Amino acid sequence: MKKQAFLIVLLFVLLFMTTLVFGANIQKDRIPADVDWLVHFDMDKFKTTSLFELLEKNEKNFKFRGKSDDLQRKFKIDIYNDIDGITVFGKGGDEDNTAVMISGNIDQKHLRSLLDFADDHEEEAYGQFTIHSWDDDEVGVFVDDHTILISESQTTIKDTLDVISGKKQNISSAPIMSYFKDISGDSFIAAVINDISSLMKGSGPRILKQSGRAFFTAWEKAQNLNLKLSLDVGSKEVAENMQQVIKGMIAMANLYENETLKDLKLQDAIKIFQKDNTIQMELTYPVEELRSKALERKMKDLFQMSALIY
Repeated sequence: MKKQAFLIVLLFVLLFMTTLVFGANIQKDRIPADVDWLVHFDMDKFKTTSLFELLEKNEKNFKFRGKSDDLQRKFKIDIYNDIDGITVFGKGGDEDNTAVMISGNIDQKHLRSLLDFADDHEEEAYGQFTIHSWDDDEVGVFVDDHTILISESQTTIKDTLDVISGKKQNISSAPIMSYFKDISGDSFIAAVINDISSLMKGSGPRILKQSGRAFFTAWEKAQNLNLKLSLDVGSKEVAENMQQVIKGMIAMANLYENETLKDLKLQDAIKIFQKDNTIQMELTYPVEELRSKALERKMKDLFQMSALIY
């Protein structure tokens, strides 16, 4: 993965692959106040949706199912039943500064035994916690009986543990949290980036280089899948230009010779709004429409498309 594009890739993958992991309420008292971005998926809410029911019934047909089964057997975890939640957060666009917090019914005894078998496994006492490192750059902590924290950076792990211990400020009152207070109570995924352009490091699409704060959320209501993406840009003029660019991209998608896109007719369901320096895109799509179409072929196409982006 190209590190400077890590965040953007993450958002695109989430748009296509919201069924793979994640869940439960954001543990605001455990996340550093100075993170630049945050992604959270509520598995408990997702499991109540008709979309989850549909995908669960069809997942055995997807090529990634075998790999998923292998991982679940190795780590003795049932992704759908044992995972309560995952929150991913970080500073900048470098994956080294990213942390993943997983909560749920986790067999920590089994995970500790796997660590003991690793040749390069090391332990470091840090306050009340024990930091585990393995595979050269992997770092992890058993925060409590139901939560683990993973990163590729000792600094990121220690900063987060300092927040958990009350030594540093958490995200509760940080500006980044203002986006979360108005989301739907049915939302099962939410993501926010403080400033996309600052994460690009000179690379990436022009439309993203001109973007500031971004917010994405997804929820299901009355068996309709709802997606909302909001982008703040530098000025009203930039927003107007960007709106036209996005509409042009959607028009081009109409010409794209792909049966999945044509059958799903997503371009017809996307609505674009512009107010001052903010652009908002919304999509409302009946889950039943997915059920009534050749779901297996369509989902395979979408996963292949997301893999190409990745």
